[in-house]
Amino acid sequence: MFREMKKLRVAIVDFAHDEGYLTERLLGFVSDQYEFEQTEDNPDFVLHSCFGRDVLKFDGVRIFFSAENCSPDFNISDYALGMERMTFGDRFFRLPLYRLYSNTYPALLKPRLTEDSQRSEFCTCVVSNSEREAVFTELFQELSAYRRVASGGGLFNNVGGRVPDKVEFMRSGRFGLAIENTMAPGYITEKITDVFAAGAIPIYWGAPDISLDFNPKAFVNVADFLSVKDAVKEIKAIDQDEDRYRAMLTEPVFAEGAEPDTLKADHIAEFLCSIFDAPCEAAFRRNRMARGRRYEKALLTAFFKPHVQASRLFRSWARGLRNSRTFVPPPLS
Repeated sequence: MFREMKKLRVAIVDFAHDEGYLTERLLGFVSDQYEFEQTEDNPDFVLHSCFGRDVLKFDGVRIFFSAENCSPDFNISDYALGMERMTFGDRFFRLPLYRLYSNTYPALLKPRLTEDSQRSEFCTCVVSNSEREAVFTELFQELSAYRRVASGGGLFNNVGGRVPDKVEFMRSGRFGLAIENTMAPGYITEKITDVFAAGAIPIYWGAPDISLDFNPKAFVNVADFLSVKDAVKEIKAIDQDEDRYRAMLTEPVFAEGAEPDTLKADHIAEFLCSIFDAPCEAAFRRNRMARGRRYEKALLTAFFKPHVQASRLFRSWARGLRNSRTFVPPPLS
């Protein structure tokens, strides 16, 4: 039955300047059901991230989403989509970042190719952000002492400049480095799926629970070893044993051998529709009464009226000095 597209007024705030693709891909799961008007003039819904506090300026239904290792504040957000493994009634949906990469995610659902295992490079990486854990540098150096690691990013570049297409470049390697910027449960970005999509074996470091998402027989998890040197010994052994290498390439990508239901497009759309289909007053979940308003007002003052916040902090400090006294608690009986 034909369903008329519902028009929604949405504000999109507090995302990094280069994260426009995130909101487009997220809303793309329901773009066949809703017509979105982006506005900051009394929006019904506010899609926001963690790079600011402009969300506090709007009173609509607030939906948090971030590609960073950041937790939602349900005191100011009604709903959230993120990478943590948590439940919070109908207010949270786990959506790992790699699910939004439409150029690589479909490759995870197909049988893996093994006929091109004889590739020109031993290992590849495309990394430009230098603000990362030291494990990347150590791993890069240890592997490079064995065989060249072709680096196509800004960091340790040895191919004559940055490559224009990360996945295409990684197709030249038997292995590919997939090192997260930080280690946290559930925090799994596109780095490992880029390597899978390139038909290589990922060398991964990051989320300690990575094996809940991906088949541990299909990649090398550096964290499974006592040291980086031990991990490199295992990588060398796999590289030098073609049967072992091909066996890893034939393993399915996902932990359960098939796409999890929670990552299916219909399941993601169902969560978003449960928010967008409800009347706004019924969709609110955050505390909008006295305590909730007071909490938001304090945040607004701290972020947008720093002179007022500084004055309050000074008065509080002065009162503390006046009222200070030595206090010795009585011993426990």
